[in-house]
Amino acid sequence: MQWPGEPPTIGVQWEQSGVPMDGAIISALAALGGSAVGAVASFASTWLSQTAQDRAAQIAKSVNRREQIYGDFIEEVSRVYAEALTHPIEEPLKLVRLYALVGKLRLFAPPHIVSQAEAVMHRIMETKRPPHDDLKDFQPTDDIVLHFSELCREDLHRYARRTAMDLLRRRHEPAQRGVAASPR
Repeated sequence: MQWPGEPPTIGVQWEQSGVPMDGAIISALAALGGSAVGAVASFASTWLSQTAQDRAAQIAKSVNRREQIYGDFIEEVSRVYAEALTHPIEEPLKLVRLYALVGKLRLFAPPHIVSQAEAVMHRIMETKRPPHDDLKDFQPTDDIVLHFSELCREDLHRYARRTAMDLLRRRHEPAQRGVAASPR
């Protein structure tokens, strides 16, 4: 016989509020609850890690795309400018690739990059062939892509820095929300 207030013995059912409880059932429920919490924590950790990796991959792809189009534009400008210095540009087909690259820049580059690219194109159109054909004495007064390439470099650094800060902020936001939401 068990006296009121006395703890149950092992293997003996304990009745509380008319529901029979066995120590083995309580242990099994605790184990199931712990497993569920562990599974949810593992899922959340994996999901957050994968999200951060996906975002980093998107940023790398975007930076790579910008680097590629900026480099292609500088290369094409250099080719067309050299040709403009030696031969008058009479065929518009020679400028098609350059116009296409400016169009691509308009898709994702900041406005100051696009306006500088357009200024470079106008400069090429205004270029007159020097009076001598061999160009051995010709010295250009300035590099027509210098300002454009400097702006591109600044844009790439600014973009990479901004996206890195966004990643760091997103990484710390869930922790900050959890701290702010906890009762004191």
